[in-house]
Amino acid sequence: MYSITFRKMANTLVFCVFLEKALIPNQQVPGQSLTSYCRMENTVLSAHTFRTHGGITLRSCLLMCTEESWCLSINYKNSGRVCELNDDTDVCKPNDLTDMDDVIHYTRREC
Repeated sequence: MYSITFRKMANTLVFCVFLEKALIPNQQVPGQSLTSYCRMENTVLSAHTFRTHGGITLRSCLLMCTEESWCLSINYKNSGRVCELNDDTDVCKPNDLTDMDDVIHYTRREC
């Protein structure tokens, strides 16, 4: 399962999504049952994509990132259902964030 919280940060509405690692086989770590993601609408992190998958759901994209230790964020393009797994975050590389319609950027971190 997952839960969602909302926060307003610098004119950007950020959603936090918490995924239970129990949904991912062979990934249960004692004391670490949740992975959290902060969500930014119409935003993309450029120049840090290491893997791209097409035709998948947002949930599947988030789970793929959770399974990869190097994956720190994702860009999800609703049109085409394209998932980009990134090796960096908006926190570390804020200058690489750009506005882009129909894209959701999620960063693995506490909001």
